[in-house]
Amino acid sequence: RWGSEALGDSVAQLHAFYYNKPADILTYDRNPKSMAYMERGDTYYHAAIFGGTWENVQRLAESCYLGIMTDKRNEVEALWHDESHLNKYFWIHKPSKVLSPEYCWATEVGYRRDLHFPRLVWAEKQYGILRT
Repeated sequence: RWGSEALGDSVAQLHAFYYNKPADILTYDRNPKSMAYMERGDTYYHAAIFGGTWENVQRLAESCYLGIMTDKRNEVEALWHDESHLNKYFWIHKPSKVLSPEYCWATEVGYRRDLHFPRLVWAEKQYGILRT
């Protein structure tokens, strides 16, 4: 179930694996050769769920695309690919609405007392197949 509570000018979702974790363990791209490089950050977002006005989504998509293509030309790949670029974008351009991890929950994380209704359950990626 999703409703109007998920709408906003610029929408990001907290990553289930890094929800309420200390900033020093968030997995930002630490490679200074990557356009997604971040020395530090404050929140880690999940690239599966984002949104906003079409203008803001277009700016986000263009920024991520340009970063990925620059990395590709420089033979660099960000740690978490598009998600690393999305986190860099939202570090610079804070979202106006931040959704709880319930909007894309990972059952591997387990039960959390403060999260009551997973709205979408995350499917595990088959990296062995996807990256061959």
